[in-house]
Amino acid sequence: MFLRRVGPLTGFLLILACGGEKKPDNRVVCLEGGPAVGRVGDCDIPKPSFRYAVMLSRGAGGQDRALHSLFEREILAQGALEAGDAPASASEVQQRIAAGEALLLGQRMSSPPWFEEGSFSMRGLKDWVGSLGLTMDEFVAEQRREMLAQRMRERVGGAAPDPVKVEAWRSKRCDELLGRGRISVVPEVSTDFQPCAPPPLAIDPGALNLE
Repeated sequence: MFLRRVGPLTGFLLILACGGEKKPDNRVVCLEGGPAVGRVGDCDIPKPSFRYAVMLSRGAGGQDRALHSLFEREILAQGALEAGDAPASASEVQQRIAAGEALLLGQRMSSPPWFEEGSFSMRGLKDWVGSLGLTMDEFVAEQRREMLAQRMRERVGGAAPDPVKVEAWRSKRCDELLGRGRISVVPEVSTDFQPCAPPPLAIDPGALNLE
């Protein structure tokens, strides 16, 4: 745990922890979080991530959409690590959150719920993160994973990632993992979810529940 003043936000202290990840070997960094809902390669997809994704998703197919977004994120994040990218530091995540920047299921936020009258609110951040069923540590870890996945989107799809190119890369990589028995879903979570199938519904900012 550490305290740090963030950029120009005089009077605010952002309290974030540098945890939430484990490193099983020298190449792969995984999220931690207790029981898993699935697995990609050497990394579990933790239950808190699934709960967070389900709460952000709304409408028909919410659970499948949440699962798909998490499997996509994990495949992309591991691709970025294998390509030589390192996870963002806690300090970088801290600064982005304080500036109102965050990625949620691969989408950039346009109006952060933790801002009040145009200014960062620590209370607002804690309340919003808590409403998603996450601790602050877990939210930081989620953002580090999101940022890794975004780097891979930019690698394969360009600075403004082409979703067709990104989906083609994800689909090919997922099929490779599935063929080697390196991707799975916990039966208690779903018995019919197909991790390598196309997204069940388009995921767009309007589909995210940011209330």
